[in-house]
Amino acid sequence: MKRKTGICIIMALLMIVSTFAISTVTATDPEYKGEVVFTKKVWDKEAGEWADEIEAEIDETLKFKLEIKYHMDEYYSEAPLNLYDINITDVFTWGPYCFEYVDGSATIPPTDVIVDYSLFWELDVELEDNESISIEFELLVVEIDCWQPTNYNWAEVTANECGLYEHNEEDYVTINLKYGLEVEKKVWDPEKQEWADDLPYVKLCENVKFQITATYYGDKTMKCLVIGDLLPEECLEYLKTTKVIIAGDVITESDPRYPDIYADEDDIIVICNEAINLSDIVNYAGDYATYWDWRNADFNLHNSESVVVEFEANVTQYCECQVTNWAVALLWGCYLCDPCSYFLDYDFSNVICCPPPSIFEKKVKDPETGNWVEEINTFIDEKVRFKLEFTYYGNEDLTDIRILDELPCVLVYADQVQSSINLTVDVSSDGKTIWFNMSEDIISDCDTVTIEFDALVIDATGGCDDCKAINHATLYVYEEQNCQDVIVAEYTDTANVTVDYNCDPFVKYLIGDESGEPGDTLEFKAKGKDPCDSNLEYWFDWGDGTNSGWIGPYVSDTQISKTNSWSTEGIFNVKVKVKDIHDAESDWSEPALTVNIAKGGPNIVISFKSFGFNKVPAIITNILGTNIEHVSMNMTGTYGFILKKEINATEEDKTLVPGDNPFEPKLPGLLGRIGPINVEVNVVIDEETFTETASGFVLGKLVIITG
Repeated sequence: MKRKTGICIIMALLMIVSTFAISTVTATDPEYKGEVVFTKKVWDKEAGEWADEIEAEIDETLKFKLEIKYHMDEYYSEAPLNLYDINITDVFTWGPYCFEYVDGSATIPPTDVIVDYSLFWELDVELEDNESISIEFELLVVEIDCWQPTNYNWAEVTANECGLYEHNEEDYVTINLKYGLEVEKKVWDPEKQEWADDLPYVKLCENVKFQITATYYGDKTMKCLVIGDLLPEECLEYLKTTKVIIAGDVITESDPRYPDIYADEDDIIVICNEAINLSDIVNYAGDYATYWDWRNADFNLHNSESVVVEFEANVTQYCECQVTNWAVALLWGCYLCDPCSYFLDYDFSNVICCPPPSIFEKKVKDPETGNWVEEINTFIDEKVRFKLEFTYYGNEDLTDIRILDELPCVLVYADQVQSSINLTVDVSSDGKTIWFNMSEDIISDCDTVTIEFDALVIDATGGCDDCKAINHATLYVYEEQNCQDVIVAEYTDTANVTVDYNCDPFVKYLIGDESGEPGDTLEFKAKGKDPCDSNLEYWFDWGDGTNSGWIGPYVSDTQISKTNSWSTEGIFNVKVKVKDIHDAESDWSEPALTVNIAKGGPNIVISFKSFGFNKVPAIITNILGTNIEHVSMNMTGTYGFILKKEINATEEDKTLVPGDNPFEPKLPGLLGRIGPINVEVNVVIDEETFTETASGFVLGKLVIITG
């Protein structure tokens, strides 16, 4: 970019002249000073954006951005100004040298680098109105100030606005260097299947799982660690340690790094000759603690490494309160700022020690999958199986529960009761209302009661007035109070059954080979349809006392194929039927498909009768048993002694029915009807010609065939 020196000189002269001509405009009047915006940002890896403040740790590389934006005042719009002599100083540390410039990382190389202290740029650029320039560079975290881990990274810019003004702007970012010990305590949520800060309930029949994570940040090696856990004695008691992880390695008790574990110990621990009361640290009025102690272990912990302890606690009783589970960790080595000091941190998770809500559910079995679900579709005359299930949580045993099941109008009770407890069953006269009453048994915390029974489908949904397919069930818990049974708890659930009218399937068509020889494999194709789109099975009857049996299922309205062969000659009537998933069968296909099985040879026989009256008595015999279509027949010949007469008769597109078909052309002419006769008959079927000849005598109108 070229400097606009001439313009700047002119503007300076104009400003000098204006001091005499116009007293309201001066070279020092800030009203006409352009705007320089200078920002310093640091890249936040987690958020994926430039930020004013981040957390960092030793050996981490940080990325920074400096940006200068210039906006000229509108007063100079006729004679634009520019910004030049831009100098930037970035001071990335004060006091202890925690950062180190990464050589070659700057998008614009710095003019000067003061090691462990600052960077300097003298930019040979000019910015016009609304122009900007930015510089990115990287710093490496090489050390942590153990007394003051919060670091403010300053940057400053100076620039000249066309010789009229000197600009000086500054900005900074905050780097919170992770230093010392960071503790996190979590509790396992079995419903969400994740480690959480809070557990909304506990169960006496299940252990509660906890996780304590202690992470060290620093440039030294730590030698000693003690983690203490303060479980609330109201409802939880340490049971066992399930996992210990050091720097990503899962270790066992035989590992020299494994800690000493003390349960139900005094909550005072001595470190560096100092008696530390864990309860006082977290302001918790507990008396006992569990310790994981690495003072006697072969233990080293370096920067960013963590120690994870997972353990289980036994639920001793329910209580109507939220309890806080504190964990405290203390970590120390030989070379801290104070030789006998230690790092300390603590965290907690919350547990609600009251029992979870008891669960009552009504389910219906899906006949196709066998799963218990909330809703199914079914058909009249089917049986539906229901399941009632009650899981109880609480301190008091239950001795009297009664379940009322109300069936809708499309169902009636069909018995087949199975139960995990002793029951009496009372059914109303119409089979719609059933009481399942517990007898003799006792239900305690975590017990589950299941009852299964059948109902018969008697009507379709919508087939009765005000018909609903919602199946209600209500469980009542009774207690005796003042010599009366009183309901003290009530649970309700429903399962839905939709009942459809079943649609009978039907056969759309049956086609296939109509002839063959014994042993030939013939193919037959059929298509069935179910108006309710149920899958279909097919049954082929081969007409000889054998069949295919039910084959399938196949998707409705899909053509299927099946083959068959016959070992003997004969005419067989093949037919097919279908059935749906509810065993509703169709009628047999109509008409049946006639199949002729015969050994190789012609399908017709040409013969002659011995006598004919004024005609030649030929016969075409169809031996197939089915019509033969589109047949052509022709007879040629002569008769007589001296005046021979010619015979030539043709019939086209004839249909030969099974059996004999006469072909008897009349003799031509009236005179000379005496003498020998010779004829030839040709029959054409599907471009194949069959021929037969005959001879004899003609005596007037009488025709005698002799051979």
